[in-house]
Amino acid sequence: FFKERFMGMARLISGEDERVASDLKLYFDTPEEFIARYEDELYEYGMIGVDSDKVELYKIDGSLIIMLIDMLYDADYVCELNWKVELDELIPGLAHLHHVEDLGVAWDKVERKLNRTIPNGSTETWTQSITQHELALRGLSLGYFDIDSDDYMFFVASHEQAKQLSRLAHETDVKMRFAQVNDMYH
Repeated sequence: FFKERFMGMARLISGEDERVASDLKLYFDTPEEFIARYEDELYEYGMIGVDSDKVELYKIDGSLIIMLIDMLYDADYVCELNWKVELDELIPGLAHLHHVEDLGVAWDKVERKLNRTIPNGSTETWTQSITQHELALRGLSLGYFDIDSDDYMFFVASHEQAKQLSRLAHETDVKMRFAQVNDMYH
């Protein structure tokens, strides 16, 4: 159940990138190889302990979600930005994402416009504006994983993928949100 859902989220966000899918597949299919490759990270996230039984790896909790996000982050499908991020950090972070790099968005103009129209904005108001005026016009949604942290883990998905991701997130208790634009879903 979880394997299919988490693999589905990874494929939708990464656009079927096999690097991400193969790492996540290792997690479920050959945990020994996964542990060998990611032992330091697993220990850091508390998924395994110094003397723990490696079977604990299959415990589905926040650690698995963090591992999924890490895999997507390492492949530039997710960017991490603090909730108090300034606009001059937000724009480059979003512009760097794989799904966004080739859209032809003039990010310098977007930044100037937001500085002019919402100079004292917040991450929320800026991302809503970016979604409405840049991404939605291209059939894309800006989403983020809510990991109960001061950081947002942003990603971009098509509107159709966002609907599928919302369903998969709900089925696995993953906290995932999408920037609201008019009557867009959440």
